[in-house]
Amino acid sequence: MLLESEFQINVIKMGQAINNDYIYTRYERVQLNPSRSQCLNSRNATFTLTNAVPMDRCFNQIHWSRWQFQMMDIIKKELETDGAATAYFVTGAIPKANIRIPLQEEFVHEKMEYERVTVPSHVWTALCYKHHTNDMKSFSLGYMGQNQLDSDINVMPVSKMNSVLEKQYGTSVKIFDDHCFSENMKSQEFASSLYNQVQPPGSLRHGIPPNILYIIETALKYTGKFLPQNSAAGNNSSVADVTITKYFDSAVTFFKMLEEMKYKDKTTCLLTRVIKPNDKLGKGNLLHVSKHIECRLVQEQSDVTVGRPNAADGSPCKDEPVLGHRCVCATESGYKGCCTSPCLYQEKLKGYRCYSGDTQIECSPQYSAITVKGQNCLINHPCATYGKDHYWCYTDSDIWDYCSPPLWQSITINGKSCRFNHACGTYDRSYHWCYVDNDSNWNYCCTHDDCFSAINGKICKPDHSCGYHNKGYLWCYTTDGKWEYCCKQCTE
Repeated sequence: MLLESEFQINVIKMGQAINNDYIYTRYERVQLNPSRSQCLNSRNATFTLTNAVPMDRCFNQIHWSRWQFQMMDIIKKELETDGAATAYFVTGAIPKANIRIPLQEEFVHEKMEYERVTVPSHVWTALCYKHHTNDMKSFSLGYMGQNQLDSDINVMPVSKMNSVLEKQYGTSVKIFDDHCFSENMKSQEFASSLYNQVQPPGSLRHGIPPNILYIIETALKYTGKFLPQNSAAGNNSSVADVTITKYFDSAVTFFKMLEEMKYKDKTTCLLTRVIKPNDKLGKGNLLHVSKHIECRLVQEQSDVTVGRPNAADGSPCKDEPVLGHRCVCATESGYKGCCTSPCLYQEKLKGYRCYSGDTQIECSPQYSAITVKGQNCLINHPCATYGKDHYWCYTDSDIWDYCSPPLWQSITINGKSCRFNHACGTYDRSYHWCYVDNDSNWNYCCTHDDCFSAINGKICKPDHSCGYHNKGYLWCYTTDGKWEYCCKQCTE
């Protein structure tokens, strides 16, 4: 490797950054390929400026560098323990076209050339850990941060990172083949473990009991505020109920928040109220938007290793679950499978799955504690399937009602989104339908917003996606040899 001093600066700066580009700026040179991940001459090569991006000093020192260092330490220990695995890292940056350094407004020098080096808006890293003999020990994850002072790091599955990067780069992105075991239980466990290891120990920072601080920090992390319904001061205090109030532009953003909470923190938030226009939001303040919701922060209990043991369909376990290749527990209606990982939405399967030991099974997520009519479910009986083909809950000891299913991408045949807390379902009718507003206007609907979902749960043929097909309405030929109305125009 040759040093910058061995070349003429005017020549090399035509094709890359030089040291002077970083002088007097608030950005520092940060390696994309960290030196700690290389040895000998390869380590020296990581210090070239072609391997560096301008990064906000505070963001790098408070967040990014800590994630890099701790990730490498944890992976080294994994490799030493397994002895038969390989870790692959891919790191990148998302350019922000309108910011380049040096910035002329920061300082003036008559010989300085300005706006030469693009500052990235985000930086990201993806890991694929491939075990050589046991795929159950393989896993992957990605993490990303916004390159600014008050940012934080978001950890996510590789499959989700591909989607995020596609939107940012404007082109198709596939970091690893088949997302590198992105949906493995090991991937979920490692992501949650890593996130909680890297985050600063808040209970030490604030002198607050760890169990209370965990609930408070989780609420603040996702909303910026929380409403403790029942709390007391002191080391023996407990937060019995934390209600989050937050605006969501759609059901999609609410459920995406729940997926992130389950994936990273093994918590979730049970919907307790959809606040309608002109409802009061505390202390007489009138609310003039319709998508504020309230939800109750709880531990994710579909995973028997975290909270109160439940079967995968939400039924309470009578005894301690039997763990092994599959998790099984006794319920009032017999033995049922149980989860040993959070119940997460699988886009390819268009449904919720968890791991039961080393087997993936269907599961009922925790997401709501109110019925489609807005009535409160019993505190120990939130919305779930409980062995049925629909979501429901008890509102009294012997009275039950339907819950809105957690189908957050459902739309009607005219392309409108279903109303919050009234996703596409049958609701005791012979067809799928949903309300689209608070004025009881309804329409037929599809359970998913894609090119191959038709109404009443039918699926369009692979060679005949949803479209008008010379008709005045959206339709497609379905896999049962018939035709049906559908909801999203995908062909002319």
